[in-house]
This record gives sequence, structure tokens and C-alpha cells, in this order.
Amino acid sequence: MNTLSVFKLIYLLLEYLGGGIFNEDILFESLESKTSQGEAVFNQVSLVSKEHIDVWKMKQSHHGIGSKEWDHIEIRVHKKKSPYEVSYHQIKNNQEIEYKADCLRCHSGGPRLIRVNTSSQDIQMSLIDKMTVFKWNNLIKSYGRVEFRKNTNIDRMKPLKLGTSMVQIKSCTKCHSDQGGRSPLYVENIETIKFLFKNKMMPPWPHSMSKEDEREIKELIYGF
Repeated sequence: MNTLSVFKLIYLLLEYLGGGIFNEDILFESLESKTSQGEAVFNQVSLVSKEHIDVWKMKQSHHGIGSKEWDHIEIRVHKKKSPYEVSYHQIKNNQEIEYKADCLRCHSGGPRLIRVNTSSQDIQMSLIDKMTVFKWNNLIKSYGRVEFRKNTNIDRMKPLKLGTSMVQIKSCTKCHSDQGGRSPLYVENIETIKFLFKNKMMPPWPHSMSKEDEREIKELIYGF
């Protein structure tokens, strides 16, 4: 059994054993995302899972938890073929609209792990909330490498495009490559790479990074 199958098995076991205890949506303060002023970003995430598609729906506020201005974003994982395909959608009033941000700067390979700020002063996560996040993160891990599917539902002024230069650092390409278990990383993903490296979330245990690779990634994210 490969690693991706293990993640999927954990998800299915939790789904089966948990019955109806898990939440249908989770409201949380993002551990990673901040506003341009460094303030908290709040997300409300839900999952609609069907045989051939998983739809991850996220409402996001950059103006505080009490704001009436929440963006509506969807990441759709199309499961009819392997590797899976992923498309990105910006929604308003149940209609597709232009992207407000470049989704691929953070999401080069579909949904990313849900990272919750458990020290938030605004939202206290319950045990069921945390279990739901754990279950969903195992499903996200099980997708492995996905391929980008262009969203052509509307004639966009700025369609999404994959990055121009792949990250070729060996410790990254063990997983993040066309032949690896996760989608390639691009130089355009630098802010995400910086966050995960600084917080020692990548490479994940039990993998490690050589001194040479550490020097290269510092040069990439810091410029020296």
C-alpha cells in the first residue's frame, strides 16, 4: 500500500467510524494567510464530495470575523482520471466572476492542507472541529499530484497560468515534480515556500534537507 492510499484509508475510516459527529463546515483563523496590513484572515471551509468530484468551498474575510464582505472561492478536484485534475473558481451571487487573486500562487497543486491558528483570540476550535480538519487533511494528502484544468466558464480577462520556472531544489523535487507524489512548485510560489520553510513544515517528517539544499532555498526565498 502506498502513502497516498494510507491517507485515503485514514479518511475513509474516520468517515465510517465517525458517523455524523463531524462538522459540515469549519470557521477558523488562518495560520498562514494575513492581510496586507498583517491582520488575521478568517476562512469558512466546507466540502461537497461526490463520486467524480470534490468541491472545496471557502468563504474568506480580510476585514475581520464580523465583516459582511466575504469572498467565495471554490477548488474543484475532478476525479474521473488519474492523476486528478483541479480547477479554481471565484463566485459571487452564485455566478462565476473574475479572479480577485492569482490562485496558483498559493495553490499550484489543488487544495492545500487546512492550517488553523489554534492560538486565535477570536475563534476557539472545538475537538470536533479539530477532528474534522484532521479528516479533511488526510483526504487532501491522498490526492497526490494533480493537473491544472483551465476554468473556461467565462471569458476571463486574466486567466490563470502555471508558473514560468520550476523549483529544482532536490529536497523539494523528491515530491514536487511531474514524476513525484505532489505537483511541481514554481518560483511564483515563493511566499508559500517561505512560510512552510520558516515554520519547518517542509520538508515533512521523516524527510530532511541537506545543507546544500538549505542554502539554495534560502537564496531563493531571501535572495542571498
